Amino acid sequence: VDVEAIQKAVEQGITQPCVEFDPFEVFQHCVVVNRGFGPSDRTARCEFTEGGHVYIIDPMNADQLSAAGAANGDAYAPQNENGGGEEGEENGNAENAGVDQENAEPAVQNQRRHCFPVVMITAGVHGNELAGIVAARHIRKTWRVNDARLVVVERLNPRGAEKRGRYIPKTAKKEQDLNRNFPKSGLVGDLAQDIWAMVYKIKPHVFVDCHEGWGFYGKLRANYVKGGPLVGNPKFSKGMVYK
Repeated sequence: VDVEAIQKAVEQGITQPCVEFDPFEVFQHCVVVNRGFGPSDRTARCEFTEGGHVYIIDPMNADQLSAAGAANGDAYAPQNENGGGEEGEENGNAENAGVDQENAEPAVQNQRRHCFPVVMITAGVHGNELAGIVAARHIRKTWRVNDARLVVVERLNPRGAEKRGRYIPKTAKKEQDLNRNFPKSGLVGDLAQDIWAMVYKIKPHVFVDCHEGWGFYGKLRANYVKGGPLVGNPKFSKGMVYK
């Protein structure tokens, strides 16, 4: 899946109306992250579960869309002045509120539109399927998309990914496989409920979940070529090595 394919899916697949969505109002713990693409890039990192983060990246042409919307009478929502960081507010330190201290910049007050088509990309349901996690991280760090909001979750199962394990660590056996915790009969386990709540808030128009299929993995591993795909690489794929 490449940027052009995603943009085509957005253009052809949107059937539901766009809903105003400001991550700093919807999520409790968010910071502004600087991806290094200049002022036109606005990225928020929000916590959806313990140790799990969702990255919400506005369209690179958001300001132009906002200007066009203003001319057409679209609704606007102001961006939170300090990025909505609770830590900064509680400590009375407005300068550091809502800022990722390692690689971030303060949010800027700006009357902006918050209603865009949403493309959501997730990975790490199974913590040992590392190719998807790496792909999601690459997308989060490098993709610059116009006309749609890009939402990326690199590790839906953060504890499993940390252990390089397929299942959720230290949970009841019936809850261990996160990929089986979303049946029609009802959600299973706290993590599945946290994920479902996050997706429900974001309401993506296009949803892509990255996995390593066992059949695909086996075929590529049997015909492994040095420098080839990550999936099937015996030194990487299925959690063998992760750096």
